[in-house]
Amino acid sequence: MCDITNSNFIELLPEIRRDIQESIALAIDCEFSGIYIKNVESTSLFDIAQDRYRKLREIAKAFEIIQAGVCCLKEESPGIFTVTCYNFYTFPLTFNRLRRQFRVDSEALEFLTRNGFDMQKWMNGISLMNDNEEELYWESNRRLSHSVNTIFSMISEWVTNAKEGESITIAERQEAFGEILHEEIRERFNNVWTYDSAQGYVQVIKKNKKDVRALKESINSEIETERILGFTTVFREMIAAKKPIIGHNCLADLIFLFEKCYKSLPNSLKLFKAELHELFPIIYDTKQISYRNVKTLKTYQIETTGGLIELHQSLVNAGDQLLNKPRVRHTKNKKYETELVLHEAGCDAYICCDVFLRLAHVLAQHDNALSKVGPMRFIELLSSVKNCENRINLIQAKSDHLNIIGVEPSSRRPPHLYAKILRYGNRTSIEDLTKILGSYGFVNIRKIDANSATIATDSHRSARRICEAFRQSDDFIITIYDPYKHNKYLRGVLYAEKLDSALDLFRRLPPQKVDDNIEKIIDLAPDILEDLLAAVDRPLQIMRDTVIGKDFLICDYNRDGDSYRSPWSNSYFPPLDDGTVPSNRLRQMELEGNEAFDQYREMYFEGGISSVYFWDLDHCFAACVLLKKQGDGSKMITGQWDSMHVFEVQEKASGKSAHYRLTSTAMLWLNTNKEASGNMHLGGQITRQREDDLSISEAQTHIVNMGRMVEDMENKIRNTMNDIYFGKTKDIVNGLRSIEESNTAQRENLHVDLLSALKNRNPAKE
Repeated sequence: MCDITNSNFIELLPEIRRDIQESIALAIDCEFSGIYIKNVESTSLFDIAQDRYRKLREIAKAFEIIQAGVCCLKEESPGIFTVTCYNFYTFPLTFNRLRRQFRVDSEALEFLTRNGFDMQKWMNGISLMNDNEEELYWESNRRLSHSVNTIFSMISEWVTNAKEGESITIAERQEAFGEILHEEIRERFNNVWTYDSAQGYVQVIKKNKKDVRALKESINSEIETERILGFTTVFREMIAAKKPIIGHNCLADLIFLFEKCYKSLPNSLKLFKAELHELFPIIYDTKQISYRNVKTLKTYQIETTGGLIELHQSLVNAGDQLLNKPRVRHTKNKKYETELVLHEAGCDAYICCDVFLRLAHVLAQHDNALSKVGPMRFIELLSSVKNCENRINLIQAKSDHLNIIGVEPSSRRPPHLYAKILRYGNRTSIEDLTKILGSYGFVNIRKIDANSATIATDSHRSARRICEAFRQSDDFIITIYDPYKHNKYLRGVLYAEKLDSALDLFRRLPPQKVDDNIEKIIDLAPDILEDLLAAVDRPLQIMRDTVIGKDFLICDYNRDGDSYRSPWSNSYFPPLDDGTVPSNRLRQMELEGNEAFDQYREMYFEGGISSVYFWDLDHCFAACVLLKKQGDGSKMITGQWDSMHVFEVQEKASGKSAHYRLTSTAMLWLNTNKEASGNMHLGGQITRQREDDLSISEAQTHIVNMGRMVEDMENKIRNTMNDIYFGKTKDIVNGLRSIEESNTAQRENLHVDLLSALKNRNPAKE
């Protein structure tokens, strides 16, 4: 019998220890009270290693190990092995006030019960606890030892008049005090002994002192500790033995064992791997071995697509081309020798052990071909799976395994696919995709929005089949996922970076060539066209008002479609029947503004063109003042000044003042071609803002206030340009050193000056 419960654990523990110590490898398997939590995202093909660890960590904290299997493998001779299997029923018993709460998934228990899981044995299962819980247990017992004085007084009063064989039941349950109550009573009184009653109470019986001494000598405190720790004792024995650990899809098993028998799981996957490697230096996962060697195994007609049972059956049925297959016989516990009890932890551990031997044998024979046809020793089998050492399989994840002692591997899965609904009115939704694509293989779908999703497939073949099947679909577009095209967040980040880079570039390019530069940048990044045109200030263009016969400046503020409104005639060119025009009040201010700034232009620029535009906004109005002056090249200097002043005006409720917000941009470029300075290009632009509250009256109208603000702003901009463009350029030019040789006259003058200086310095030598 290999089922271990509270009833036989202490009795079989020495034998279990011996088998672990004498083994050459240990195969493990665990059954859990559940593996699904509603608020924890299900595992998927999108999971990287850290994602999978995080999910399993949450599951391990919520559920319990209810059955643990350990198969001890020993080698009798080359090719002949023995196994001893143990099936541990584990139940987190209550000791003292340490009560572990855990979840139970009814579906998981129903599945195990259908496969022979014994609920009565589980309720009588051995304990298990990690280091933190053990410390809590002993600390709690130490505190309770000070709370038994009342019980001592009652026993002292009773034992004085009691006869041998008489008993008293203490009205405290065993669970309330744990083993400490037994220990304290036996230590305090030398003529009584304690037992647990059937109802869970502590029963005290009076005995003679000789019998009590004999009973005390028979009690081993170490055994009591082992009973309290339960399966944790076995786990620690496995750690001390440092034998290779064998499992099948064993990541969850290792995470649960770490949490329940060692210590609380760390948040970091890196730290978990380091500590796990310290506990078990060598781990093999038979699923990963079969996955990494699928082509080799197929040459021997061994199927690897199923689970542990299917893989085992395929290996057992492998053809005659496999020579000297390893033979395994059971010793002591022969429960699984005649009949396999599937999904029982002890049996699954045995099957995993047998699968490992058979896989290693196939791979070793394949590597050695005919050079080694005799039975192989275990060390030779291990060499054939060396490349799978410490690689734990990841079920349906982005990467196929977890590397315990190295960097995480790159994904061998096919690239993700991108799906988008073409017909928004059809009845097919993103949610239906999983059912539709399920026939092509295992897939996971991650929704991007209501009409698009990312698809992860488990094989390249499935990905190819899906792309081919939906190539001509009228309902969906399914293609290879490109994060630069299909990831909205990344697109937004890259778009912002491209736009920022383009704007930064324009601040360093000559403003007179802005149109050419825009075309060149748009060729490189066509997707930023609209935002770039809106953000880049361009030199003002001139258009002719054929109604009045005057030129006007155009910009986005007098544009409607492809037509531009003239401030002189209030007409659009080319003609536009329903173009937007300002209200009568603003139109009147617009006419006054054009007249005023036309005089301002003439006084300051002595030529050029100006235009003023007004338009209505919600609860306020806006205006734009445009000024342009082009050099005629008469003094071998060509250049251009463009300034744009945009106002937002918020009139106060009193009607006696208004808040003005002004944004001004000035662009200047100059080209000179003179003999003294040569050909020089100078250009740039400045943007400044200003806000002010100004009063309004008949004498001081909006036009007056705006005129003063524009005048002040342009003076400041001109002064800034003079300091930056001209002042700095002048400093640089003055600091330059000419490399041309001085002319002859300069050299002669220098010679005379030097001779004169020397004579004045040494008059005595003359």
